Amino acid sequence: MAVRTMPSRLVALLLAAASLAQAHFTFVRIATNNQWHAPFRYIRNKTEPFTEPSTPEQTDPFQNIRMYNYPTYSTDTPNSVRCGRDNMAHAGATETLSVKAGDTVEVAHVRNEPAYWRPELFYGCPEGRGTCEKKPYVQDINHWGPLLIHLSPVPAGQDVSTYDGSGEWVKIYTLGLEPSPTADPTKPVNWLAYNFQKQPPRFVFRIPEQTPPGQYLMRVDIVWSDGWNEWRTPPFDSAQMYPSCVQLAVESESKAVLPKGVKIPEIFQWEQPGRLFARNVFDVL
Repeated sequence: MAVRTMPSRLVALLLAAASLAQAHFTFVRIATNNQWHAPFRYIRNKTEPFTEPSTPEQTDPFQNIRMYNYPTYSTDTPNSVRCGRDNMAHAGATETLSVKAGDTVEVAHVRNEPAYWRPELFYGCPEGRGTCEKKPYVQDINHWGPLLIHLSPVPAGQDVSTYDGSGEWVKIYTLGLEPSPTADPTKPVNWLAYNFQKQPPRFVFRIPEQTPPGQYLMRVDIVWSDGWNEWRTPPFDSAQMYPSCVQLAVESESKAVLPKGVKIPEIFQWEQPGRLFARNVFDVL
């Protein structure tokens, strides 16, 4: 993968535009057992600007230049889809978080570009949150779709800081749909991770107690699946993803064997079973 060098003025213009649009989001912080850790201490960072091979529905090569919070697509570089753009360049500087099987974990995101980060974005947040904004619409989750958490065991002989995630991934948590609490027949379900222009939900889950000991990458992502609907034209369209990866060392007494996993990005390709859906699914959300 390659990073394109651009004039500083052009980068500044892109940053300004991204800030105004609040260019989607990135998971930047993790808590274990209600204790927040410093941003990116255990989460691999990513590179901006970064040039991907192509962008769905775009013919202008300029559109392939991604800024920090821009979405990732299943057609992007495999390492970008797994853990974020150019994440391997940051893996060696990322610490490994020690957790125990059964521990409670929470993750938090930001929508601001890094140039606009400040301490109050991460510290002193209400309700014990890991990130916050005074205006909820600057902090919301603005796309429908599930929160997905996967673990990928580090192969024997490797270290998590050098592992690229090309092995199998096992899903340990999904925050998806729920029946709507209202009686409105036009809105029978809600996406639990979605909260447009409002305070975002909390993303809390557990490391399964049956997780075997060892090092893992933990992938955190929200997938906006609009690109997989029947009105689009595969393979030129693709779902938006927002992956970040945590480097973990799991302590456990479990003798269990992990179930069969999936490969990423292969599982997110448009031709995979269950990827295509009716466009009017969004009409009732």
